[in-house]
Amino acid sequence: MIADLYEAAVDDDRWPSFSKLIGKAAGIDDVAVWLTEDGEITEFSIVDTWREWQQPYAEHFSKIDPWAASIKRAPPGRVMLGYEHMREDDLVKTEFYNDFARPGGMFRPMGMRLQLAPGAFAIVGSDLPAAKRHFEESDKPRLQTLMPYVRNALKLRLRVNRQASRIEAAALNRLAFGVVICDADGRVSFANAAAEALVRSGAGVTLGGRNLKAVLPAEARPLSALVKDAAGGGPGGVVRLSGGDAGPIIALVTPLARRSDGDRGVGHAMVSLRPAWDEPAFDQAMLERLFGLSPAQAQIALALFEGRSPEQIAAERGIRITTLRTHLAEIFLRTGAETQRDLVRLLGTLPPLRGRDADASP
Repeated sequence: MIADLYEAAVDDDRWPSFSKLIGKAAGIDDVAVWLTEDGEITEFSIVDTWREWQQPYAEHFSKIDPWAASIKRAPPGRVMLGYEHMREDDLVKTEFYNDFARPGGMFRPMGMRLQLAPGAFAIVGSDLPAAKRHFEESDKPRLQTLMPYVRNALKLRLRVNRQASRIEAAALNRLAFGVVICDADGRVSFANAAAEALVRSGAGVTLGGRNLKAVLPAEARPLSALVKDAAGGGPGGVVRLSGGDAGPIIALVTPLARRSDGDRGVGHAMVSLRPAWDEPAFDQAMLERLFGLSPAQAQIALALFEGRSPEQIAAERGIRITTLRTHLAEIFLRTGAETQRDLVRLLGTLPPLRGRDADASP
């Protein structure tokens, strides 16, 4: 069991089963483990029966959870029952209980907080379905016995993740364009050096309070909508931000890739930023060669990547929107994209080679 815990802690494919292993050893069906750094939840390992509650908890109910609020003040490593945090006759009157705990079959949880490093904690929570008996004092010792092994396994996971984060941050800082990683509400967890430089130069975005926002209110809504969409697992998209002293920038919003159901990437988006005047990683000639596009089709693809709508492109080219949509259908066929967003994402993944250098001799 101990070997399985350590393996699940460091293997992303097995991490979702970490909570199930704790439950198996303690004779409990429903167990969840969530990790926090500086007060923010970074990742979960949760049994299948609670999985549907994972996102609502992270987005809202974690902020009003009376058990979690109390356990933060309790001595780390001490197993406690729900009524030690809040009287049960008071609990049943709360929004948290009626809208979250009761529908999820939770009434008297048993759990604890484990300190993994300065500012980094794990919370282990468990419950018995309401239809069964409730936890009693006699249930504590078995879970308490497991905690030294759980804590050490999670400390190892934290070290591995931090090492990986340092490597990822170093790689992202080498990119010439800005990269910001944020959650659905725009809270920034990482911004590379190029993104920080764009903000300092007076570009159309701000990281004030470490929240990603467009400078102009009229542009803030579209950007926030794309971030929320991508962080929720949607495709995201592209938006042109004209506000700011440094001129317009293009923001490409994409979902952050995740390695497993319990991965920290869940609920985050990556926003790539570049000045609108900056030449992209490709030009018309390169698109013609890569995908067999006609000159007109390559120009339309470039215009979409730069944030212009089909209606704007049709007006600029002096053609009907139906003619433009015919061009789009052919562009999608040749590139393999299914939608405009797919096309923008595809172009955003092209390697950083200038078109004029593509045929240059080494």
